[in-house]
Amino acid sequence: MSLVVQKSPQKTSDKFAQQSNLRACPHPKPLVPFSVDSDQQSEENQDTVHQHVLRRLRDESSKARFESFGMRWNSAKVRSKVNSRSVRSPQTDGVALDSVLMENLCLPHIKIEPDSLLKNNVYMVNEGLTTNHLKKAKLMFFYTRYPSSLVLKMCFHDVEFTRCITSQLIKWFSNFREFYYIQMEKFARHALIEGVTDVRGLTVGRESELFRALNMHFNKANDFQVPDRFLEVAVITLKEFYVAISLGKDRDPSWKKAIYKVICKLDSDVPAEFKSHHSE
Repeated sequence: MSLVVQKSPQKTSDKFAQQSNLRACPHPKPLVPFSVDSDQQSEENQDTVHQHVLRRLRDESSKARFESFGMRWNSAKVRSKVNSRSVRSPQTDGVALDSVLMENLCLPHIKIEPDSLLKNNVYMVNEGLTTNHLKKAKLMFFYTRYPSSLVLKMCFHDVEFTRCITSQLIKWFSNFREFYYIQMEKFARHALIEGVTDVRGLTVGRESELFRALNMHFNKANDFQVPDRFLEVAVITLKEFYVAISLGKDRDPSWKKAIYKVICKLDSDVPAEFKSHHSE
């Protein structure tokens, strides 16, 4: 007897279904990771942006520094123009240079003031010496040839006494004395040449040539009455030079020092009008 085994139709159909499903659904493509080229390109883009930003910042910073330098340079040029045109533009206030720098340089600081400011009675502290101060110093020479620092501060009260200002005032009076003594020696030698033998014959009057030379230098406008005491000091100085030269003392290089010691003791008190706040 033979046995016939039949396959289950359900299993066959399942197998057929699986094969059909495999044919219907293709294999999915594998995921492709980011390529190396795309990463490098992204980094290069970021570097380019970063460099562009830095370049912009540097350009703006350089421009700001240049503009700041330009402003300081223009300010310096304006100050220079203001200082040089103070006479024509009295209402323009020039910005003073750094005081420490100027004091270290110790440059002669003389500025010209217009008449409208010179006639102003308002008491002000000036940053430097003016031509009006120079005129005042020359008139003071009729009273004192060797002024002390106290006298200078009392007579130039409207000036801030820095080292440079004090040095300039001392230099002024040194130049005054030099001119004064040169004139005295000149006229003393002239008297010897003219044959003057008696020192008592030497005089200095207001009409004398010596006084005219001194007055023209210290009182050029001739608007100040020279005190009589100055004429007396001038006579004493002239005689001292005459005697020293006639005795041959001028052969000694330091022969004038003895004369200086005599004249420095002949200073007079400076009048109160030179010390007043409104005497400028």
